[in-house]
Amino acid sequence: ISVLKSELKDIPHVIRSVEWLSFGENRTNAINDPEVDGYALLSDADFEYFITEDALNNLDADGYLVPMYEDSMVYSLVTLVKAGLDWKYVGKTHEYLNHVGKDVKALSFDDIHIKHHHDGGSRSDKFTRDLNLLLEDHQEDPENYRTVFYLAQTCSCLSEYEEAYKYYLLRTKEKGFMEEVFHAYLRSAEIAQNVLNCSIEEIIYLY
Repeated sequence: ISVLKSELKDIPHVIRSVEWLSFGENRTNAINDPEVDGYALLSDADFEYFITEDALNNLDADGYLVPMYEDSMVYSLVTLVKAGLDWKYVGKTHEYLNHVGKDVKALSFDDIHIKHHHDGGSRSDKFTRDLNLLLEDHQEDPENYRTVFYLAQTCSCLSEYEEAYKYYLLRTKEKGFMEEVFHAYLRSAEIAQNVLNCSIEEIIYLY
């Protein structure tokens, strides 16, 4: 907080210290703060923003998809949004931004881009923490296939391969993002062959 205060000393600002509930809940509360006006630029501690001159003039869309550079991968994320539209982050972790009761329009926006450095201070217990939050989400909504996918991914990162296999198989039976379904088929087959010692014939029979 002292670093923030020093960096923002010449800029009007408000710093809040609040109880941490989950990523989704805290982000939702922050973006819907009544003192947030105009547009909100959403950030993590390990995001580095690059903004071209005059990029923030003449904004009119509900939200903007900003390019995110993460190692060799580039994808877009809604990180610039109009305040006061009742936004909601869905999920306790691996959360995504949604809107309550309205279809919103998000435009691609290349005048800003983000470099994700992956050096935040809360990464040491990331997978264990995420697993507990995802299990809470799964208990509350067992039909949420996105949660199932990230449960599989997280268990795999923790080398809990039998649990990962169970969730990957479950994800193959759901609809939604075809990329997730494809990855679930691929990873479950790899675990079946390399960890569970299944034969190719047994793996083909599974699917």
